[in-house]
Amino acid sequence: MKKEKRGFRQIFKMPHLFREDLEAIENILKDLSPEKYRLETGDAEYNIIEEVKENIRITDLSFHTYNPYIYLNFGESGSYIYTDSDSLEVLGAIKKIADIISRRERKFLWYMVRLAPLLLVIFAPLLTLLILLREEGINISNVFLIFVAISLGLWPVVAYYIGFNRFSIVEFVYKKDRVNFFIRNKDQLLLIIIGTIIGSLITLLFQRIFK
Repeated sequence: MKKEKRGFRQIFKMPHLFREDLEAIENILKDLSPEKYRLETGDAEYNIIEEVKENIRITDLSFHTYNPYIYLNFGESGSYIYTDSDSLEVLGAIKKIADIISRRERKFLWYMVRLAPLLLVIFAPLLTLLILLREEGINISNVFLIFVAISLGLWPVVAYYIGFNRFSIVEFVYKKDRVNFFIRNKDQLLLIIIGTIIGSLITLLFQRIFK
């Protein structure tokens, strides 16, 4: 009886890769001596990383090999690697690739994006509570209410945009040559700022209620 292949799939948490990572992944895949190998962006196809000369920054890249079949996807809304092979050699290669990608995962940002819907459900009633407390005579300014509303509204919007449009970031530039810190990390910084505002507002709320 023919043994059924189960395959292997691993999901990644919002990776941000650079040219040296891509070259390392390519070398691992080519060591398997596949019959066919290619990589694709949203609008182009290449045979090797070296063909991509521009220092471009994209959110859509995939690696393909055949015999063995391996598909590695860095997409706008998700990232994963899959193979239908149960060969120890192939699985070992995938483990090496996964280790490279795992070191580049933006785990904090991934958790912030994942928690956004839950936080919205938890904290959205906060605005209603503030309005009710204000009607009961507790001194809560309109500016304070506006800040709460804006913060609660921005968090899920920004998280949704990042999670479905910038889940993966691939830069065809070496990490040492990348641009400055603030440009590289603007997504994370924006969510941190929003989170800080929400935390500060909640603290001020409790100080007003229990003072």
